[in-house]
Amino acid sequence: MRADPTGPTAFYFGANCTGIGEVILTNAGPSRAAGLQVIGTNTIVLVPKNRAIEGLGTEAGTTCTFHAFGSDPNNLEETDPQTFPVVIVNG
Repeated sequence: MRADPTGPTAFYFGANCTGIGEVILTNAGPSRAAGLQVIGTNTIVLVPKNRAIEGLGTEAGTTCTFHAFGSDPNNLEETDPQTFPVVIVNG
């Protein structure tokens, strides 16, 4: 059984990412996941959970600036922006 990335335990992040702009990212629950799905697309953003992803993101010059979070994608809580190198995979 697959986890529903927009189900009742989904957690959302507001971010501005290289090449795809302002997006809402989600995972199946309020935990740190290496892969976050861009809502409404098949695009996955891999965040630096390990050195390999960090290195690939740095090499590619792709980043996401995370600036909001919450359990309701229509009412995200703004936070201090944090920028990370990421790998963006278009499905």
